[in-house]
Amino acid sequence: MLQDLETSMEIGDAIAKASSGTGAMLIASSDWTHYESHEAAKEKGHGKRSRRCLKWTRKNSRTRLEENHVSACGYGPVTAVIHASKILGAKQAKLLSYQTSGDTAGDKRSVVGYAAIAFTK
Repeated sequence: MLQDLETSMEIGDAIAKASSGTGAMLIASSDWTHYESHEAAKEKGHGKRSRRCLKWTRKNSRTRLEENHVSACGYGPVTAVIHASKILGAKQAKLLSYQTSGDTAGDKRSVVGYAAIAFTK
């Protein structure tokens, strides 16, 4: 799957065009971190790093996400939806929830983290 920035932006443009005026809710899904300790993953989801990542995510800067060691594997689709949301007027981003597989499975030695972020006008 192509996840380069140019392709992601082109897809975001197409999503915005197709959904403009429809009231559609756009959703992209990806994990946020891979196979690190529960504590390290939670810091990326709730701590200072997550606030920086959220700010950078709003600005479509995958390079910044990578520099902050966020290992989301679906960064292309997420970038496309963020780009489309911005075209459609989104101005704010809010972290709704951040959980890890350790929250449900109990084993917190090596977890996968998941973030839910809403982009609104």
